[in-house]
Amino acid sequence: MVQYSVLDRRPEAEILDTAGSAGIGVLVRGAVAGGLLAGKPPAAYLDLAASEVRAAQEALRAICGSDMDLARVAIRFALSHPAVTAVVAGASSVTQVEANAAASDSPLLGEDDQRALRDAVRQLRYTSHR
Repeated sequence: MVQYSVLDRRPEAEILDTAGSAGIGVLVRGAVAGGLLAGKPPAAYLDLAASEVRAAQEALRAICGSDMDLARVAIRFALSHPAVTAVVAGASSVTQVEANAAASDSPLLGEDDQRALRDAVRQLRYTSHR
């Protein structure tokens, strides 16, 4: 299981592409980045400033049109990577569980939407291993 989201795309280059090439599916966690991609106020995240998180939120809103669907688009972003087979999304209410489940039934994001989200926030790189 790897952490992967619009804000944390570090696994793309080193993990997801390698796993995908080997035919290995990847389970993802953190697709809504602790709620930052689901409507929480912008805050610093990993090595990203709050302003960078805000830019990602705005890009999500441009795709979905409302805060109600931010998490759905964020989850669909993660599911759109060919190596990702499932997303484990946290929830604190039945409504969130239902919304997260509905995201898996929604169409994957198109290339233009994926590109817009990738362009909205800089790519982080792994610098150390814990």
